[in-house]
Amino acid sequence: SGLLFVGGFRHPPNEDGITWFTREIWPLIRAAEPQTQLHLVGGHPNAEMRALHGEAVRVHGRLGDEELDSAYLGARVVVVPLRYGAVVKGKLIEAFAWGVPVVTTSVGAEGVADVQTAAAIADEPQAFAAAVLKLLRDEAAWRRARLGGLELIARGFSTERARAIIRADFARAPELGRPVVRTEPREAAR
Repeated sequence: SGLLFVGGFRHPPNEDGITWFTREIWPLIRAAEPQTQLHLVGGHPNAEMRALHGEAVRVHGRLGDEELDSAYLGARVVVVPLRYGAVVKGKLIEAFAWGVPVVTTSVGAEGVADVQTAAAIADEPQAFAAAVLKLLRDEAAWRRARLGGLELIARGFSTERARAIIRADFARAPELGRPVVRTEPREAAR
């Protein structure tokens, strides 16, 4: 049950994103589902985040591996409300790997092929809140999102996929040229 955000708060995109979420989106969710809790996990929460700590919002700070595992196992939805940033977001991939449905922004979804099969993507507060509420209330939608995330991990981010990529790279090595291997020591520079 509940929502989970994972990210270090010293990273400006995380701080900006969760501030936007708690100010503009969280009140919409709480108005519709007042029993829902939000769990904020990550080192160095700012004063505004720490001030949110209470019954509805739990500010956990940085967690160890076992505690983080428990946070994912207990979450209904992971929120990734990033409004800027670059590259594939590890928090998105980690949530998919745990089988937890995700609601993110178009920035949060960048760099992940077919991400729309596994995550709801919304850039406006109303749409973001609606996507979260759907996953909280609609068991079939939640299961589809969960399976979509797990399938995305299997296709693109699994250990098996990494091995296949490495095998393919090594198979191409002769095409790329072989390094020169010297069997005799070089003469000393004069």
